[in-house]
Amino acid sequence: MLIKWIVCQVPEEKRADFSRAQESWKDLAGADGFYWQRRLEPTSSL
Repeated sequence: MLIKWIVCQVPEEKRADFSRAQESWKDLAGADGFYWQRRLEPTSSL
């Protein structure tokens, strides 16, 4: 099993565009071997 963890720091003014672009990944939900993707809200701890 391969686990890929990606952390992005997106400027506030670009978050809406970034979020819309990330929506295209939902098409992979039915792909064999693709189990999960989660968007986490920004925190000050990163």
